[in-house]
Amino acid sequence: MDSLGTSVSFPPPPPGPAGRDSVYWQWVAISAQLQSRRWQQAVRGWVERRATLLALSDIQYLRRQGLEDPPRQLRDSLVAHPELIPFPGELGGTMFFEPGENIVLLTPPFVFAEFEDGHVNGSMLLEYEILPGPRIGWKRLWARRE
Repeated sequence: MDSLGTSVSFPPPPPGPAGRDSVYWQWVAISAQLQSRRWQQAVRGWVERRATLLALSDIQYLRRQGLEDPPRQLRDSLVAHPELIPFPGELGGTMFFEPGENIVLLTPPFVFAEFEDGHVNGSMLLEYEILPGPRIGWKRLWARRE
């Protein structure tokens, strides 16, 4: 049983010494790997959905603006713009946005994000705009360092 509460059961090999050949066990191993990948993908999808307040209508609107996968593209774009962080790193560190669920997509056009440099951290509220191309333009509205 896994963390999603599902389990996999494979049929036993056919009786007799010929039934336990390596082809059967290769099939079992490949089937288990495929199921594991499906579970990992489900967990990743759950984590991404947990860090967004975008409704389906918001996602459809952003797709009409030219974004193919709005949640992923918004997060990736923000991670690629650490210059939006108004605080310098400490002890030689460089400030960066923490990817994943630390970037919360609020109702358009707002995003709440956490950042750090390994020593200090902070959070900020940003506003985005979908530009032709499509590109994403960012505007910092508020930031706090802890």
